Amino acid sequence: MSMLGHYVLLFEKLNLVETTPLAKHVGGDGSAHPLESELDICPPHWPTHPILPHWDYDVKKLVPEKLRGCIHVGAWDCAEMGCYVPMFGENVVWVEANKNTYKHLTKPRADAYNHKSYNHALGDIEGKKVSLNILTNADSSSLREVVGTSPYHAVEMKLKTLDNLIQEEELDMDNINFLNIDAEGYEYEVINGMRKNIEKIDYLFFEASLIERHKGAKNFKQMHELVTGLGFKLVKISDSFNTLKWGDVLYKRA
Repeated sequence: MSMLGHYVLLFEKLNLVETTPLAKHVGGDGSAHPLESELDICPPHWPTHPILPHWDYDVKKLVPEKLRGCIHVGAWDCAEMGCYVPMFGENVVWVEANKNTYKHLTKPRADAYNHKSYNHALGDIEGKKVSLNILTNADSSSLREVVGTSPYHAVEMKLKTLDNLIQEEELDMDNINFLNIDAEGYEYEVINGMRKNIEKIDYLFFEASLIERHKGAKNFKQMHELVTGLGFKLVKISDSFNTLKWGDVLYKRA
C-alpha cells in the first residue's frame, strides 16, 4: 500500500491498533488483482462494492481517540480504502485534482463508503492559476513538470488551500488527525496551505525525494525542516531512499 508497507501495520507498530489477517492477497487464485477477487474475505459489518478492493486485515483500535479520521490528498482510485475503512470508518476525506479521475474513480468509490470527496488542486495560495500536467499514457498528474517523463497535456486550474477547503466544507478537524499527501512534488505547498489547522494533525505521511523528480519541488531536507518546525518528528523512512533516492515518510506530532 506504500513504500513503508501496509498502513494498518504501520499504526500497529505505533501500538494504536491490533490486526488480524483476512484476505488471500498473495494471488493464489490467479487473479490479476487478488485484493478484488471473489475469494477475498470482507467482514460482514463492512459494506462492499464491486469496484472497490476488499480487505487485508481486521482492525481493533487500541487507542480510539488517537486514530479519529483522515484526509488523503491525491486520491486517484482510493487504493488505501482497505486500510482506511477498518481504521476510520466513514470519517475519510479524499481530494483529487484530476477531474476525469475524480469523476470516474475517486467520487464513486468514496460515495460507496459514505466518505467525503472533492475535486481540487491543493496548494498554498488560494485562487492561484496553475497547470495540472496529466501524463498521456498513464492516469497520473502533477502541478509540476515531471523530470524525464513521457508526454503530457496541461489543464488550467485554480489552487485551493486546505485551510479554506476545511472552512468551506465545515470539516470537523476535532475528528481528523491523520494527513496523507501524495501530491507528486507539491507536498510542501499543500502543508503550507494548512497552517491554521495543522495543529490538529497527529500523524503525517507523504512522499519525499533526495533528487529532483519534479521540477522545482522541495527536497526531503526542506520538507523535513518544514514539518519539524511545525511540531512533528520523523518516525519511519522507507528503505527506497537508499536505492531510488525517494520514498515515503511517516511523522508524528512530537
